Amino acid sequence: MSDRELEDATTAEVRVDSPTEPGPVRGSSPAPVEGGNPEAGSQALRELLERTRLQRLAELRESSPEPQTEDVAKAAAAKAAKPGRSSGRSKPRTDHRGASQRIAQKVARRTVGKLVSGTTENTQPVPIVTALKGTPYQAPVQAQEPSEDEARMILDLAADIAAMMMRAGAGTSDVEVSVIAACTACGLATVEVDLTSNTLVVHYSTSDGRLLTVMRVNRGESTHFAKLASVHKLVTDLVDGRLEFHEARSRLDAIRTQRRPFPEWFTTGAWGLMVGALVLLLGGGPIAVPLGIAMAIVVFQFGKLIGRTHLPSFFITALQAASATLIATTAGDVGIINSPQ
Repeated sequence: MSDRELEDATTAEVRVDSPTEPGPVRGSSPAPVEGGNPEAGSQALRELLERTRLQRLAELRESSPEPQTEDVAKAAAAKAAKPGRSSGRSKPRTDHRGASQRIAQKVARRTVGKLVSGTTENTQPVPIVTALKGTPYQAPVQAQEPSEDEARMILDLAADIAAMMMRAGAGTSDVEVSVIAACTACGLATVEVDLTSNTLVVHYSTSDGRLLTVMRVNRGESTHFAKLASVHKLVTDLVDGRLEFHEARSRLDAIRTQRRPFPEWFTTGAWGLMVGALVLLLGGGPIAVPLGIAMAIVVFQFGKLIGRTHLPSFFITALQAASATLIATTAGDVGIINSPQ
């Protein structure tokens, strides 16, 4: 506390009022008055008040550090005790949003840590040879990794095998398995095959990171099961290790020029006889069986004619079915065949 504040406090504590009417104070003796002069009594009273003020000021100066320290200690104790009282009276507020964010961050850090720290069996690339499980080529002979030029020639061989199989009428699953088996047997164990109904793309990455890609597009289809069987035999010999790459290329070129074992007229007549046998099996009479044979030949030739327009096979089959239905309905309307037939 400053001297000015002490002085004001002392002055405020003692109220000095000049008496309007002289008289003795109750319970005290009257101050002596020299010669009956009232001014002398007032002067003595002022000196007494001044001494009292100075004495009080000195006492306050001596005792002011102790109360100040005591007040500070009391304030600190009250501040320290305040959280305890408030925690006892009410529950602390919980920031649910902050807690959920911390939990989400913890889970994210744990997940990223699992992905970054080490590779497990599930995150490793699956070898393409596993696609051959359950097929005739499930145990191919895996050669050493070839050079970049040899790898490109092997990809060309596999793509030509796939294109020939698609044109001969093989299914997409058979084509994919044959390509994977041929590449694996020639040393390309990390190929990737992308196959659609008429497009094949084969990717291969060399050991130094160079990417090789080969694509084939099938723009026509001519069912040739003899050629398809020869290609399957070629892939089987590659997988078993009985055939080298250069020999496989020469053999594939020979299969490309392979002729059909039977003439076209013989194949068409065979389709007609098959339909006639089916009509006879379903209870057809002597008129319905020849009609079925003729209808099969007409529908077969009609499909070959439409196929020259490169129309999708789905629409060709639909038109052939519609033409067969039209012929059968017309024959029933004109009375050539009876209704049960």
